[in-house]
Amino acid sequence: MLPQSGTSQPKFVGLGQYQIATTTPDSLNKTDFSEGGQTYVKGTLALECPHIRTFLAAKTIVEDIAITNLVLCFFDEKLFAISCDYSDALQNMFQKQYGLGTHKKTMNHQLCSQPGSESMALWGEFWQNADIMAFAIHAKGITNDCTYRATNSLIIISQTMSALSSECNLQEQLPFAETFTKTIK
Repeated sequence: MLPQSGTSQPKFVGLGQYQIATTTPDSLNKTDFSEGGQTYVKGTLALECPHIRTFLAAKTIVEDIAITNLVLCFFDEKLFAISCDYSDALQNMFQKQYGLGTHKKTMNHQLCSQPGSESMALWGEFWQNADIMAFAIHAKGITNDCTYRATNSLIIISQTMSALSSECNLQEQLPFAETFTKTIK
């Protein structure tokens, strides 16, 4: 059964039990998650971002779906960003709950500074619910460290809390989110 056009989709606030601005590090299952390393201010190796904590799960179950490479980012102990692999099963669940996102055509970005290197192709779709945005990002090509990478990621983020942490380097935890966001605006 297809949803009727003109009807609104349910509003998203996270992924399953992981809810933006509600989930805290203390509520996480300690057997699934390990705390990530210290996050630093962009362009530095010594200036820490003390308000940021990250937790990683190689594999966990969310709403009966196996989720891999789940990363939860907290700002002052409140969840503000979620990143995970965007598998076919997760895509089916997400689109059933929230509908099709707004499609963003393929954009090529030169991330590697080596002469003659190929670009990184980014495409996907996005959803917005007030302050919270979700991105399904598909990336294929040469990264900023000049290695080949092909990935499909789902990122859900609070724009307000993300702005508060914008000086912090979260590229590893939220791959291609910053670059993809720039193509939307």
